Amino acid sequence: MLFDVVFGRKGRYKEGRSRIHQVGLSCNSLPPNGYGGIESIVTNLSRGLVRLGLPVVCYSPLPFGIRGAGHYPTLPGPMLGPKEGKPIANTPEHLEGIVEGINRNLRPGDIIHLHHAEQYPYLRTRVRQRWLAKPTYIETAHWLNVTMEKNIAYPSSALKRAIGRAGKVIPHGIDLSIFKPGKGSGDYLFFAGRVTPDKGIHIGVEAAAEYGIEFRIAGPLTDKAYASTFMEKVDYIGELDEKALAYHYQNALALIYLTQYTEPFGLSVVEAMACGTPVITTGKGGTGETVIHGKTGYFCDTKSDVLKALDRISKIASDDCVERAKVYSIENMARGYVGFYREVNA
Repeated sequence: MLFDVVFGRKGRYKEGRSRIHQVGLSCNSLPPNGYGGIESIVTNLSRGLVRLGLPVVCYSPLPFGIRGAGHYPTLPGPMLGPKEGKPIANTPEHLEGIVEGINRNLRPGDIIHLHHAEQYPYLRTRVRQRWLAKPTYIETAHWLNVTMEKNIAYPSSALKRAIGRAGKVIPHGIDLSIFKPGKGSGDYLFFAGRVTPDKGIHIGVEAAAEYGIEFRIAGPLTDKAYASTFMEKVDYIGELDEKALAYHYQNALALIYLTQYTEPFGLSVVEAMACGTPVITTGKGGTGETVIHGKTGYFCDTKSDVLKALDRISKIASDDCVERAKVYSIENMARGYVGFYREVNA
């Protein structure tokens, strides 16, 4: 062990003492203000690790609100791009802030946990080694691209197959104290997430119109041109925080989540089930692993499929949805990552 440390082959990871450096994005805070898929995941994981007694340091723009975790502010606030105010995942200022903060805080045996493919190529040549001990990097795949060759965590088996690199499947977790069953009116359909063509929202809009039911949409208008094709037919309610999201899940007849690509995971799907709401999805990517067809929702590809599913939606028991969502708790996610940290440092 001493030889390994002196010659930089391995850090001295000690669970409960070694720090876990969680690296966020430049476009949102932790927790996110409104929509923030990756930021929600980083927040939930950090909270779970803190509860398990692991020291966590987060790198993100101000403000910061994860109790028990340390924070190094990379920016005075989230930063948007110069054109149309679109979010930028990693601005140069943010990346430099990460390097500066990690170089101040890094100790031998620490783990640097990355959440975007642009981060590792930038950090690996700029983060200093401490006492010749190399830090351990981990990358969670949130999209169809990663830059590390090993130590990759995947939220779904589908994403792991699509990327084709070795790694460990660790599903994301949600806060079940927020996303929980309510009384529910069940008089509208709901979608929560990015408003982009790859979410298949237009299919749900057409089905809702033919079925004669309101369709509510929450999330950022990432593709405004796409959104303009159906905005007059829906009730767009903007970006919501977790509590507001939970309310709308609880009162929806179903979540419509017709993803058209290999969905890495699909937080909204699990959040809806936790609130007792069935899910109508394509089953592509992670949604095919979280939703149980015929028990917690239905797999559909076309408008006709969705209409048939709506006719059968009453057969889905709310209790079955809630029970299924318990698998995807913050605690289970955190325990999965603790095991992964041990594996990569064995």
